Amino acid sequence: MEPVEMETVEVLQCSLPAKYNEPVDVTIEEGEKLELKVPAATNIWHREFTDGRREYVERPSEYLEVSNVWRGGDMGSEHSLIKVEVGEDGTLTMPEVTSEDSAQYYTYYFMQGMHHYEYFNVKIGN
Repeated sequence: MEPVEMETVEVLQCSLPAKYNEPVDVTIEEGEKLELKVPAATNIWHREFTDGRREYVERPSEYLEVSNVWRGGDMGSEHSLIKVEVGEDGTLTMPEVTSEDSAQYYTYYFMQGMHHYEYFNVKIGN
């Protein structure tokens, strides 16, 4: 077998600029509706608890078996029954929250040629 000559290809990496916005503090009472909005559409929200646990929720699509619930664990295999919705405009809505929903919520979206990261420190109750 004759040796094969390999062609070298240069791979260009492209990274877009990103803006990380300062966290916004949000305090609401238990049982109230939580609604978080950002200036442009997004299809995923994340939340991180003080114990390091992380969850995410995605807007429904034809590719998802599970949507509009908080997911966590390995590859999102664990999911809760907590009602949550990501609207077409990217708004995160939870109709009724408890103190267990206190966490840092965050998302990202693309606007004006760059990625924007928005953070919300959500405290439920006193």
